[in-house]
Amino acid sequence: MGTDIRALGAARNTLREDYGESHETQAIGSIRTERPTNPRRLPTKDRGGIVKPITDHELDRTIDDLRAVPGEIQTAAYRVADLEADLAAFKAQELREAQDEYDSIVNASTMKAYASGAIDGRNASMRDDQLTYWLGNDTRVAEAKAQLHEAEATVAALEGEVARAQAEYKAATYRHHALRAVADLQRAMLDMASSGVEDEVAAAEHLF
Repeated sequence: MGTDIRALGAARNTLREDYGESHETQAIGSIRTERPTNPRRLPTKDRGGIVKPITDHELDRTIDDLRAVPGEIQTAAYRVADLEADLAAFKAQELREAQDEYDSIVNASTMKAYASGAIDGRNASMRDDQLTYWLGNDTRVAEAKAQLHEAEATVAALEGEVARAQAEYKAATYRHHALRAVADLQRAMLDMASSGVEDEVAAAEHLF
């Protein structure tokens, strides 16, 4: 990317040296006898040979954007890494503790239900229904379940932040690629205009 910036700046400076700071070219192929004034515009032409100037502002903006985008990419990458670390740490500690606490309380309540004789169904289906009813009326189980759901909701929120940060990182890299394409195009257009200048200068020299 540094090569893109230097090449674009060098091409711009070359055009300024060839053309001066204040003028706009006429149609390619004509021999200039004077330099019309139109402040700070560098000439290019499209496929049809029509002159389309590139302004200093456009070139400077491209260069400034190319210089800024590495910082944007780095900032986005750091944010992704930080959020992923936060997510991993939360899963390893808070979520695991909430899950372990819930499992422990459910197991203790289940043992208490069987010990009290509340689970006395004649088949597995009846016993499952009785245990579900028992656990559903145990306030400690309800509290542990609420804490587990809260931890799971936090995980979901962190995962959403990670996804958004990853999207921002990808957008920054896409912006980098797009800016490189713009710089390549502008450099090619300036090279084309510079080549036209050299041809016209050579033609003019043969007149004398």
